[in-house]
Amino acid sequence: MAVMESIDWAWACGKDPSTQLLVFLDFQSLATFPPSHELRVLPCEVAAVAYTLREGISQKFHSFINPGKIPLGYRYLCKSTSEFTHKLPLDGPAEGIGDPGLVANDLLDFIKKSTGTPYLVFCHDDEKQKVEDCLLWLSEKTGEVFYSVAACFAVNTNY
Repeated sequence: MAVMESIDWAWACGKDPSTQLLVFLDFQSLATFPPSHELRVLPCEVAAVAYTLREGISQKFHSFINPGKIPLGYRYLCKSTSEFTHKLPLDGPAEGIGDPGLVANDLLDFIKKSTGTPYLVFCHDDEKQKVEDCLLWLSEKTGEVFYSVAACFAVNTNY
């Protein structure tokens, strides 16, 4: 169901669209690989919030992800990214770094608990490919099924 169809449906059924729960999702990745590479991303962090127009942010989810083994030839890129962002260790999981399977289960639980099914997941327009690649990576690592991002939003910085 498209986003506008969902909101239109809620309005037509007498539901207040300002109470429609939406999930906004983003990932941080240690690297984005060229299209010829078997991997597209190497996720190291995920964050999500549940939001309504009426209540604002009602729930939050955050987890670091153990990205696993860094592909040969990409260690410098991953180390540079890590040092620039969160300074996560590259050699094995640090305390608090989640196993991809546990992170995937927790993320799915958060999304389902927040919105029910079907759920609407949004991300920033500039991040859509990365978010979908990270969801695919989680799916491949865990066997969990993630649906693609329902919609994107763009931020107008020209006030």
